[in-house]
Amino acid sequence: ADADADVVAVDDVGLNVVSDDKKIEENNNCEYKEEYLYGLSCIGWGLAGVCTARAQKLRWIPGQKKIRYDVAGFLTLLKDWPLVCECLFEWRDAETGEWKAEQLGMVNMIASNMDKLGVAHAICRDIKPDDGNICVAVIDDSNSRSGTVAAAMTLKQGKYLADHKNVRTFITPEFKITPVSGSKAERIPYNLDGDPIDSGTMHVKVLHKAMNVFAL
Repeated sequence: ADADADVVAVDDVGLNVVSDDKKIEENNNCEYKEEYLYGLSCIGWGLAGVCTARAQKLRWIPGQKKIRYDVAGFLTLLKDWPLVCECLFEWRDAETGEWKAEQLGMVNMIASNMDKLGVAHAICRDIKPDDGNICVAVIDDSNSRSGTVAAAMTLKQGKYLADHKNVRTFITPEFKITPVSGSKAERIPYNLDGDPIDSGTMHVKVLHKAMNVFAL
């Protein structure tokens, strides 16, 4: 059956050309310039970014890709803790449309407009790929290392990450991240669909039902 799905667009001057779909820009009357449009399903930062970058260097490890990420996660918690991405986080309220802002210390951030990434990784039960919103699940610097691990382990246990008591959840159609100038956050890469991308100011917007898909 035909269905309309949302497209998550990232606007960042550090990203190369990924999509030249002018139809998306025209239909949504959005401010994204074509040359900076990047469509994706998942954004990570903090531990998610460092682990991804480290896993890229562990391709020599035999076996499944999953093992590389497990090893990368262990090494990151061992060598890089405490890992905090200080930033200005701005988001548009899903109900009122009002912009809000908060200074955050993000230890880990995962944002997706899908309730589950694949079969095993449940992110947020309150989000769907056609509702116009994205879930931003944040483990902030108020948590200890053990508290951070406990929250992250929910992904391996098949439970929803956003349900964990140590996770702050923002449901929004649009958000911006600005790393604090001169902080370690400027050196922590983003994870965009499994690819490490250099840190910088990032503007994320859900283009509501911009893509027609065939659903089985």
